[in-house]
This record gives sequence, C-alpha cells and structure tokens, in this order.
Amino acid sequence: MKLYRNLIILVVVLLALAGAFAYVTLSSKSDATKSDDKKIEVSKFDAEKASELTVENTDGKYVFKKNGTEWEMTSGGNFKIDATNVNAIVTNAADLSAYKLVEEKASSLEKYGLANPYRVTIKMSDGTENVLEIGNMTATKEGYYVKKGNSVYVVYASTGDLLVASEKELRNKYIFDVYSTDITKFVLDRGGKRVFSVDKSGEKGWTMLEPIKGNINLVRLNTICESIVRASVTDYVEENAQDLSKYGLDNPTYVIEAATEKQKLKLILGKESETEYAYYAKLDGSNEVFTLDSSLFSFLDIKAIELCEGLVYAPTIYNVSEVVLNIDGNTRTLKIESDSAKPEEDKFIIDGIDVMKKGDEGESAFRNYYTSIIGIAFSDIELLDKTPTGTPEITITYSLESAPGKMVVEFIPKDDRNYYALKNGEYTGMVVKKSAFDAGDGPRKNYESLMKVVK
Repeated sequence: MKLYRNLIILVVVLLALAGAFAYVTLSSKSDATKSDDKKIEVSKFDAEKASELTVENTDGKYVFKKNGTEWEMTSGGNFKIDATNVNAIVTNAADLSAYKLVEEKASSLEKYGLANPYRVTIKMSDGTENVLEIGNMTATKEGYYVKKGNSVYVVYASTGDLLVASEKELRNKYIFDVYSTDITKFVLDRGGKRVFSVDKSGEKGWTMLEPIKGNINLVRLNTICESIVRASVTDYVEENAQDLSKYGLDNPTYVIEAATEKQKLKLILGKESETEYAYYAKLDGSNEVFTLDSSLFSFLDIKAIELCEGLVYAPTIYNVSEVVLNIDGNTRTLKIESDSAKPEEDKFIIDGIDVMKKGDEGESAFRNYYTSIIGIAFSDIELLDKTPTGTPEITITYSLESAPGKMVVEFIPKDDRNYYALKNGEYTGMVVKKSAFDAGDGPRKNYESLMKVVK
C-alpha cells in the first residue's frame, strides 16, 4: 500500500511540474508576442547603401562620406574620427524601432526637445535621404523622443544613446591608433635628455641605438608599445591653448616619439592634473591640450639599462668557430664545430683536448663554459666623451662564421670593482662588475668544472 501511495504522489507531482512548465512556456510566448507588437518601425534601410552621413548637434555640423567601406570626414572638423561610433549611428538608424508612437502629426515640438534637435541625415547611394531628429529623454529616462517626418516616437534609451554623439564621441580618442606589432621606432626623452631610442628594421629586429647599441629586452619593450597604443584621451581641455605653462607643456618633462611605416607620433607630456590621475598632453604641431590616463605611462621613469637585454656580447654557438679567452695571465682556446641541423656531428675542443671523448658529461661541461663566457652581463651604462684607455685585464676574441667575422671584447679596469667593456676597439658604454667572472655560474668556476671532467 505504501508503494502504491508513493507512486500516486509521484505522478501528481510530475503532472504539476508539467503544467507549470507549459504555463511558463505559453506565458513567455505571450510576452514575446506582446513585445513584438510594441515594436513600431521608425526607419528601415540598407546600411550598406548609405553613402553620406551628416550629424548636427550643439557642437556643430559634421559631414562624413563613405570611401569604399570606410567613413571619412569631409567637413566640420580637423580630427581623426571614431569609425566605430560613426558606423553605430548608421547601422542603428537603418533598423530603428520605437516602443511608443506619441503623435502622428506633432504640432508642438518644444515639449519633446525637438524644437532644436540633434539631427542625423543619411543619404543613400540612390540619392534618397533618411532624416532622424532626436530630442530629450523621457521623464523616466527610459527613452528618447525621436521625430521622423511629422511623427514623434519614443525609442529605448540604449538605442538612442547610439544615435546621439557629441564631437568628443565622434573623435578617435586613441592618440596612436595602430597595432603595437606595427611599431618600428620608439624614443623617450626625459628632462630634455634622451633616455633611449630603439628601432626595428629588417632581419635584425629590435635594437637599441641610444644611449648604447645593443639587443632589447622584448618583454619590456612590448609592454611599452602596448601602453602607447592603448592610451586614449580622457578629456579635451583647451582647443588652442595660448599659455602652455599652466599645463607644464612649455618645458615638458617627457617627450615620446613612435612610428610605424605609415604613421608618426610625437607626444608631449606636461604635469599631472590636480583633479584626476592624468597627464596634460598635446601633440607636436598642435596647441590642443588634452589629458591621458597616467596609469598607462608607468614606463616614463625607466632606465635605459632596464630595456637592454643585459649581455655584453652573446653570439650563438652555431655562429662561432673559435673563442680565445685571455684571463689571469692564461690563454684558453675553444674550438667549435656545431650545426643545429646535425647535433650528432658536433665537435668541441678546449686547449687541444677533445671534449667529445668524455661523452655527454664532457659536452655538457663545455656548453656550460661557453654559456658562462657569453653570459657576462653589464651592470650599468656610463657614457664617456672618449674611449677608455688602459691594459685590458680580460680579452675574449670570437671568430665568427658571419659578419663582422671577428669580435674582440676587452675589459679595461674602471676601478677596483668594475670594467669598461670595449667591442672591436669601440667603447660600448657598458660597465661590468669584476665579480661577474667569479660568480658560481661565471667563466672561472665553469672552467674549473670543465677541467675536472676532461682531465
């Protein structure tokens, strides 16, 4: 009996759930139908066939014409446009619905804010025009009053917001609207002095040109490039500032230059705003002052050495046939035959000893030693008016398979703790700590380890 009773209860519950589901489904369909019934067509046209857009607002009158698939401003201002916002006006006007028809033949427009409206005129490729006038928001802020012909409608606020655009919203706020990967040049000046200049050309990729020549820490540089392409105007302060000193732009602390193959940027940064976390800024050749979010410019106080790869000279082992290291009054010679495509044919010799006869242990010790030689890092950058003189305490001579064919790296004492580094007789600007050669992974220790294996 208990089993029978439980089965009855279960059937009743399932029937109740099925009924509730059917009710919700029917209610949803009913609501959807009601929602569709409320949609009132205001304008309908093919956005792809729009050829000209005119926007009239309290800021002025702006005319855009389509060139192929892109919109271009033809009158009304001298600024780069925000193509996304311009497209949004056209596409939303092309399929505009209202949820209420207020008047079919409106006689008094003032109460709707339509006596002096925001106006959008879209001319089609066949010469016809679609004109929309947008007035005030409703008292509940739920929608905008929109006039098409003689009729006044109410469209939802979310739709109206996409039709209404001030000059600031029509402008492209990105100061350098490019892909970070397209940047080929970046320069930073601080306090009137060059902090660094880097350049990307050909197969070499990124290299530092100033204050020293060398390889780049790509992670840090990519972060900087990403910051500059993400920087956008937070506010337009003054269109034609005559007194730049009040913004700190008469004698700026920072000047940034960046370039791609087609575009150039020279950005001048002044002091920080007292009311917002932003820098006053302007572009070279213009006196329009705007602000930029300070958080995107954390790299401004970077040191050149932080952007460097950090190694004095680090050729790949595949490009080296011989290394001669003069250190501590001794000469150590490494003979190398190495091909990345044929690692099984590698030949390594140290001071006349065939390392490969010692198997994997010998080869590993040799590679560690080579890595420690090319792994000497500089700890500071010091620019001098003339090349340092003196007898080098350490000299490393590389015989190369490609240009320049030979590289002589000399370490001339600067003081008791540091060396000046020279490459082929030219001072590099690099200062190296003497302790770099004594570190646990330095050349002296790794040479000792190698000799224990091969002898």
